[in-house]
Amino acid sequence: MSSMKICTSLLILTLVISGALFGGEFQAGPAEDRMSVSAEGGELDLDLKTAREIALKRNLDLLVGRYDLAISDTGVSGASATFDPSFKLGVSGDYTESPAASQLDGAEVNISRNTSFSLGLSSVIPTGGNLSLDLSSRRTETNSQFYFLNPSWFTRLSANFTQPLLKNFGTLVSRSRIVIARTSRKQAAENLKLQVVGVLQQVDQAYWDFKAAQVAVDVKRHSLDLAQQLLDETKERIRVGTSAPIDQVQSEASVAARRQDVILAENALDNAEDALKKVLGFETAGEWNLSIRTTDSYEFEAIAADLGKSMKEALRNRSELLRQKLGLELSDLNVKLARNALLPQLDLRATYGLGGLGGSLTSVNPATGEVTKIAGGFNDSFDQIVRLDYPQWTLGLNLTMPLGNTAARADLAKSRFEKDRSEAQLAALRQSITHEVRLAVRA
Repeated sequence: MSSMKICTSLLILTLVISGALFGGEFQAGPAEDRMSVSAEGGELDLDLKTAREIALKRNLDLLVGRYDLAISDTGVSGASATFDPSFKLGVSGDYTESPAASQLDGAEVNISRNTSFSLGLSSVIPTGGNLSLDLSSRRTETNSQFYFLNPSWFTRLSANFTQPLLKNFGTLVSRSRIVIARTSRKQAAENLKLQVVGVLQQVDQAYWDFKAAQVAVDVKRHSLDLAQQLLDETKERIRVGTSAPIDQVQSEASVAARRQDVILAENALDNAEDALKKVLGFETAGEWNLSIRTTDSYEFEAIAADLGKSMKEALRNRSELLRQKLGLELSDLNVKLARNALLPQLDLRATYGLGGLGGSLTSVNPATGEVTKIAGGFNDSFDQIVRLDYPQWTLGLNLTMPLGNTAARADLAKSRFEKDRSEAQLAALRQSITHEVRLAVRA
């Protein structure tokens, strides 16, 4: 079969079933072991299947593509952190001395020591709201005689809930980063698939170019042998007198031309071999110095290309088309997010809490003047929370409405134009793929 038919067959395979070569989602593996290449006697026997395997493991462009996919994986993990809960812990203290301004201060010089502790847990919920649980306690100690709990502990446990009702409401907004990251990851996978198909096509082309260059060298050498044989015969005819001496000059010129063809063919062979080594991912000097010996022949079965089936396969599996469809999904999401950003901000805020107060109680008997102290502390205040003695709650709505909202309207118009552009690009890509498949099948 001619080289033109071989190239046409390879082109049809690439255009039609590039996506079908990869059934599942592509996994990133930049750190996987790269196939080593070894040969005995400095010669490497290479068939086309092995050449493809070496390229898939060692081609540097594919290695870069795998890193791109691994980076996209980290983007998905980072976006998923949107719903990770946050824990907070705080402690603080202060000391104050201040002169008394009236007898009601309880001392000539007011001295107070305060220590505060707090811890909390908060998280974003899928509806776009925020839920938090906080526990705080404050210890106050003073020299004022008017405090009958001294030192005193005030402890509070509260649950806080904030939920947007218009702008930023729902999973569309809260999960948008995750959806965008996952879609970008799928696009990176399709890019890698496209790179794999391209590398496989380069391997096939480079392999058969090298094979053709080997055959061309043999043909040129055989032509040189024939020219040399003709020169020898011409010299013999001149010696016996059956040819003129000018015939020898013509034969010598032919030999020189054939020798030049051999040199050019050998140079083209070396170039073709280097091109094959490059696409295979050879790097070391030892690998570049290997001599490749192809073992596959030119014998191929003809491909019976069906236009309708080929068109259906291409429009379903071509990675460029799938990647563009994913881009259109992102554009549609951006339009929805921009439309949501036009809404006024209406937030529901609710808080429910429990408080408790405890401390060391100091009392004076008015009749005898006897001072009595009853020890107490944090446990007393926390027990009151457990018993639900002092509940507290708040409920309210906050409305924020920008006047004009010019920026949000401009963003929505931009997002719509970008979506329309993506649809036009998708249509243009379908047209281009249809044209390519028709040309390939016709060829």
